Amino acid sequence: MGAHISDDAWGTINGLDPAKCDMFEYKNTGPGANPNRRQLAPSQESNYTVAKYLGGWNPDITETPITKSAFNKLEVENYDSTNSSTIVTIGTANNGKGLGSISAGDYLVFKNIDFKSEAASFKSLVATTGTPNIELRLNSPTGTLIGTLKVASTGGWNEYKEQACSINTVTGVNDLYLVFTGAVNIDWFTFSTEKITPSAGTLGDLNGDEKVDAIDFALLKSHMLGITTLTGTNYTNADVNIDGEVNAIDYAIMKQYLLNIISSFN
Repeated sequence: MGAHISDDAWGTINGLDPAKCDMFEYKNTGPGANPNRRQLAPSQESNYTVAKYLGGWNPDITETPITKSAFNKLEVENYDSTNSSTIVTIGTANNGKGLGSISAGDYLVFKNIDFKSEAASFKSLVATTGTPNIELRLNSPTGTLIGTLKVASTGGWNEYKEQACSINTVTGVNDLYLVFTGAVNIDWFTFSTEKITPSAGTLGDLNGDEKVDAIDFALLKSHMLGITTLTGTNYTNADVNIDGEVNAIDYAIMKQYLLNIISSFN
């Protein structure tokens, strides 16, 4: 090392004028130190810093986030964050993995989900003995509600079934929050460009008797007042204008249908 730092050797190797080189030994006081070589005095130390030689160079670095397609099957155990201290990874059907021990108020965050310009429905593989909701919100747990999956009981915690709902059309890259109102086991979810359209003849039939009458209207009214809760197929059939929500508009349309003001829900 000493031969490379000495003036003669440095000039010989590089073909440069040693007198113009800023090469010094610094605090070389150990065995074999040669005090005759160029030494960097402590008073000169501040002149030889990285910042000095980079001239304050500090480029702005913009990281490009890695996006995940909303139209792929997204495994819930790969969530980015959660507010829950109880959620655990569990085994699911077909030797898969999912999440369990979910409680009301829990949410999962999936960052940088790319909905492109056409996401119109949501589907998930779930198991539950209750009737919880899974709210789909954007960018915060209280953010824009794009849809709600009204989960119907599957008959057991290990009885997984696919359930789906329509959503308000969403575009672009967003953070997705799955907000739970009750206990459910969940394996995966995905989005589709297709709206969820009930089979012909089922719109308005809220009790499964294959007809639309005053009983269905009463069930819708009870749901609207919060007395009872429609779930699963009955909830889907209550969305007579197929906009992904059951609200006063559906109530008004069903009333018109029963009064023969309109002849269909189309």
